[in-house]
Amino acid sequence: MFFGSSHVVHAKGQDIAARSAPGPVLATLNKMLGQALPKNLEKETKNGAVVYTAKFKADGHKRSVRVAENGEILRTQTTLSEAEVPEAVRKAVNARYAKAEIKECKAVFLKNAQQPTFYKVELGGKLKKTKLKLDPKGQPYKTS
Repeated sequence: MFFGSSHVVHAKGQDIAARSAPGPVLATLNKMLGQALPKNLEKETKNGAVVYTAKFKADGHKRSVRVAENGEILRTQTTLSEAEVPEAVRKAVNARYAKAEIKECKAVFLKNAQQPTFYKVELGGKLKKTKLKLDPKGQPYKTS
């Protein structure tokens, strides 16, 4: 059985035992992760809808997936290594913040996108706590 453990995890939303998520959420996670229990499972309300977030490691990357109660994938995120940061994103950061270093970069895929919708970039160095959202071309990403 998938998520057969009564393991409870801690995150910033409501902590739940992974097995207590609704059937459609479990089915989606099972399809994505096989029989592996996610490291974190968090239940929270975003824009009036209940969502579930699983955080896990796969292929050497930190990843997360946000799933609606009906099992629809809302977004996935993958933390990139420094070498994996796209050149356009790197150039955009260097052009705007010459003395900054990229502390962390996450590729964000909305819904079932095959390519990243945008990148969440956290800068370090002399620019503490500076966070950017850039599209794949390195332009500021605008949410609607």
